[in-house]
Amino acid sequence: MISNAPLPSTVVIAGHLFKSCWAASCQDHLDFEDIDNPRNGLLMFKPFEFAFDNSHICFLYDSKTDQFKLKILNPLLKPMTIKEYIKSEKEINENSLLKSRDAWISELNQQQAIDMDAAITAVDNLMVILDMGFADFEGCPVLSGANGNKCYGRCLSFQASMSQIFALNKGWIKKEEVKSPSMFTELEENNKERILEWMSSLSQDKLLPTSAIDD
Repeated sequence: MISNAPLPSTVVIAGHLFKSCWAASCQDHLDFEDIDNPRNGLLMFKPFEFAFDNSHICFLYDSKTDQFKLKILNPLLKPMTIKEYIKSEKEINENSLLKSRDAWISELNQQQAIDMDAAITAVDNLMVILDMGFADFEGCPVLSGANGNKCYGRCLSFQASMSQIFALNKGWIKKEEVKSPSMFTELEENNKERILEWMSSLSQDKLLPTSAIDD
């Protein structure tokens, strides 16, 4: 999660860090066997997962705090509220995310065996976050992965490396803004050359987010 605030479970999703389209390479190149390993997942509010999957954001390692922190790559996000971003991206299911508070409460009242106070708090948190700007979250650390597991740092670093290449090609960032990946801190140094060679051999369509391929 990026925020400490509990949210309704239906607006949170576990996204792959090392994408499923690279699944065949996860053992050979990043030393884990299962693409669905919880440590290759990150629980995110759906708009953040969409932004992450489409290389609008990434998580960069901060050695001073030993944390991965959110970095906005697409400059169009910086002046946007989360609500505005949802409305701007047709692939995000707007209806399920932008319901009114009254609509949420009405649905909660139809459910049984739930902690209503906790559920209402989660809805109120959602209302607040929707009106916050993407820029408010820049620099926020990754708090936990899927099922509360610590994420693989090398997977976060790999995604950051690929996303920065994409952002550089799109003109979103300048070459001097590209941060070096930190993935090799978790791998033996003799794997570094092999991983870099594999990264350079990936076809361009595998580096691009889905939305870019569809354009």
